[in-house]
Amino acid sequence: FEKNKATYAAGLFYRHSPSKADNNMAVLNLRGEQRLPGAPDFYAGAELVFEFGGKCRNVLYCSTPGQRLGERAGHAEVGYESSSTKWRPSAEIGYVYYSNDFVPIATGFSDWGKWYLGNQIDWLIFGSNSSIIRAQVGFWPYQTVRLRAQFHNTRQVSPTGTSTGGTLANEFSYIAEWYPRDNLWFNVVVGDSKPGSALGASGLANSFGYLNSGAATVGSKRSIDFVFATGVRF
Repeated sequence: FEKNKATYAAGLFYRHSPSKADNNMAVLNLRGEQRLPGAPDFYAGAELVFEFGGKCRNVLYCSTPGQRLGERAGHAEVGYESSSTKWRPSAEIGYVYYSNDFVPIATGFSDWGKWYLGNQIDWLIFGSNSSIIRAQVGFWPYQTVRLRAQFHNTRQVSPTGTSTGGTLANEFSYIAEWYPRDNLWFNVVVGDSKPGSALGASGLANSFGYLNSGAATVGSKRSIDFVFATGVRF
């Protein structure tokens, strides 16, 4: 809605899979972003997802196989993004929620930073049974270069193992983006994840630990990762 400087969308989907490793489900998605009247550099946004209309088949995705799906997730944020000042600074703070047996099925690169958060703790929680407080700041030192920093504090909605609650991890991501052409981009990300007091007690296992014999099986150590990505738009 150009006049109101807003974007709203709704989608209803049905996912069918013949595999017993997956779940049939209906997915309802509602989202929106609104620029503030009289102050278009400020905005508020939110997205809600409901999963229903199926039964869980895989114990990796639910507490009890055979239970009916009735899961939900959402994120909400407020932010500032300058359209006129030098270096176009931006800042955003938000909250993300995943219910106990929510099963993310379609998060992608465009959702990085809103649904897919950071690069490390996601591999342990898989976007289920978690709540995240997140923050981001950034600016454009050059017309084609953007620098950002993100912070994610991740907790469990319902503690597992011997955990009684608390922080699973505090993760910082530092991002450099370069857009030399309209159809070409390069990204470099450095992630720094520090385990919280609840991570070891939660009993969450690193499902990909077999790929690295030196990996901490329950994420009990500080971890730093490096990511390089590039893309071409056709």
